[in-house]
Amino acid sequence: MVQLTALVEQLAAAVEQLTAVMEQLAAAVEQLTAVMEQLAAVMEQLAAAVEQLTALVEQLTALVEQLAAVMEQLAAAVEQLTAVMEQLAAAVEQLTALVEQLAAAVEQLAAVMEQLAAAVEQLAAVAALVERNKIQVVTTQEVDKTLVEVVSERYGNLVARHARTSEVVKLAACKMI
Repeated sequence: MVQLTALVEQLAAAVEQLTAVMEQLAAAVEQLTAVMEQLAAVMEQLAAAVEQLTALVEQLTALVEQLAAVMEQLAAAVEQLTAVMEQLAAAVEQLTALVEQLAAAVEQLAAVMEQLAAAVEQLAAVAALVERNKIQVVTTQEVDKTLVEVVSERYGNLVARHARTSEVVKLAACKMI
């Protein structure tokens, strides 16, 4: 009975550990979800920047073709090219900022993945502990069942002996009479 109590206490402790690990895992999943949402937003911004960059490159190509075809419009084409270059520089700055954000998001994701790996290791340890305790509980239950069977058998034998003893006493009393 003491072993069963100790085993129940161990199982309760294991359940508490498992609950703590599950809470950590839920927090890690929430963090991972937030990082993934941030990563999706960064990817959308990156896609928009790439589209802007593509549009700017197309505009630059058109300007260069106009420059080759129309030498008279050289001054206007240079002004347009300067404007496009400023837009391109702004787009490159945006792209640089987005790349930095993406790098930060990747670092956050790596940190979350490390936390998740640690939580999974803890969960595996708790699961192993629970599995060992489960085997011990089954063993204790089997021992209890065997004890019940032995006690029932001995009690049955005792009742049978009592019945025989009562018959012998009755016979002896009849003989004495």
